[in-house]
Amino acid sequence: ISYAMANQATWALAGPVAVVAVMCYIASFGMGCGPIPGLLSSEIFNPRIRGAGMSLCFVTHWVFNFVIGQAFLPVVEAVGG
Repeated sequence: ISYAMANQATWALAGPVAVVAVMCYIASFGMGCGPIPGLLSSEIFNPRIRGAGMSLCFVTHWVFNFVIGQAFLPVVEAVGG
């Protein structure tokens, strides 16, 4: 992806190659380790409180995804990337 985006001025297929690479990554993550946190957290809680526990787990997961996504580019710029 980095190569494709760095050479997009001289390589006509840079954009489509980057999109296909990201789609392949998402598909392989979904078939691999992606669903494991949801499966494990559902087994941790007692069935009586499983709904509330799963809600808390997934809200926490998405909040931290958002925080990391918002902080990534400022950190890269601060480091000099």
